[in-house]
Amino acid sequence: QLYISDAWVRLAAVEGRPAAGYFTIHGGPVDATLVSVRTDMAVRTELHESKAAAGGGMTMDAIDQVPVPALQQVRFMPGGKHAM
Repeated sequence: QLYISDAWVRLAAVEGRPAAGYFTIHGGPVDATLVSVRTDMAVRTELHESKAAAGGGMTMDAIDQVPVPALQQVRFMPGGKHAM
């Protein structure tokens, strides 16, 4: 069965800025697709992915969906995929 583990939130360093959520998705017996994350604690939640940018910086792109292959893990972690 598909399930989530190791969920945690990093609060923003500046009040009023978005927090970031991290977790691990454990795929079930068939392929699945994550299309959104929701919580009663936030007005809205988006999926993002951080990437290295030219010049050594970081950039972040919104992502519409995340494939979750059967029996595989997808990690949302600092420097990579996250919910914001």
